Amino acid sequence: MKTWYFKIDVNNIILDAIEYPNEGYIEVQLPDTHLPAGINGGWYKWMGTAYVVDDVLKSSIYMQQHPIEGQLQQLKDQNLTMQETINFLLGL
Repeated sequence: MKTWYFKIDVNNIILDAIEYPNEGYIEVQLPDTHLPAGINGGWYKWMGTAYVVDDVLKSSIYMQQHPIEGQLQQLKDQNLTMQETINFLLGL
């Protein structure tokens, strides 16, 4: 087990992770000796005993940081949905 210190917001989003005590951080015990890259990226949630990736937050943050790529992905998703609808209407 390893002791980590997480700074979390009111929604339990992990904002920072460090290896020493600091004011405003909670102490957590984890079997992990290394945390995943991006643990402080704003899309990991602390669930009381473990951290989990919030895919909705991750996608939202990615689209904010990479607006053009995010818009392209939205267009690709919309195109796929339109193609599926056309295929359905044509009985394909």
